[in-house]
Amino acid sequence: MNHARQREALREIIESIDRIDTYVTTLQSAPDMRIDAIKYQLVVIGEAVSRVSEQMRSLAPEIPWDRIKSQRNVLVHAYDDVDLPRVLVVVERHLGPLRSAIEVLLSEPAIVSDPPSSVVANEGGNHGSSDTSTAPSTGSPRHLPGVEEGPVPGSPGGGAGPA
Repeated sequence: MNHARQREALREIIESIDRIDTYVTTLQSAPDMRIDAIKYQLVVIGEAVSRVSEQMRSLAPEIPWDRIKSQRNVLVHAYDDVDLPRVLVVVERHLGPLRSAIEVLLSEPAIVSDPPSSVVANEGGNHGSSDTSTAPSTGSPRHLPGVEEGPVPGSPGGGAGPA
């Protein structure tokens, strides 16, 4: 996949995070609609992550790429098992750091321009990283009603990135 398409996927992640920020602040009178809109944007983020190559991912190992994809799969395929408090914790604590890391990645000289076509042809399409790192716990927090401080429900040790 060429860098232009991957940059577009990274920009989609930022756009989805921005939309979630808007939903958090503007849909207070329609909580079900807000949650549905947030979950959909988390799915979009997961889809965009799946279009980012291993080579590009290696430039930002602090991003929990596989956990984000896994979260997308749960939201799409196991929607009846979605743990709403966990989704809200992801929004409140992890999207700011994710956005910051994506912005840094987008500014990397290595992805500002596309590599020669021979490099793109040899890049491959393996997107199955075994990375289990987590995003840093800094960034702009979002406060959502009903979300308490503490470990993410249902995760050993609390987890630090999107589930």
